[in-house]
Amino acid sequence: EEGFVSYTLTSGRVGVDHELRRDVLLGAHATYDILAYNHGGGTSTFAGGGASVTWLTNRNLHVIGSFDHVTKTARSGGYDDNIMMVKLDFGL
Repeated sequence: EEGFVSYTLTSGRVGVDHELRRDVLLGAHATYDILAYNHGGGTSTFAGGGASVTWLTNRNLHVIGSFDHVTKTARSGGYDDNIMMVKLDFGL
């Protein structure tokens, strides 16, 4: 079908978590993705990593701060993305 884009994705991720204190958790991860487009469309790669801190305030609330960096390369060039998030989760 014309205009239809399909690809094969190969992906890998490695992560590690560490309990700094009873109420503070540290995390880090690295990712690597390869997209191989069908019908001679070339490839794109995404490489990145990130870190997070989770503060367990009590049984029902925790605050997560995270930072992720991703680098994309393709035939048309590459670019970097930096994403910083703060998240509040409530649970029962």
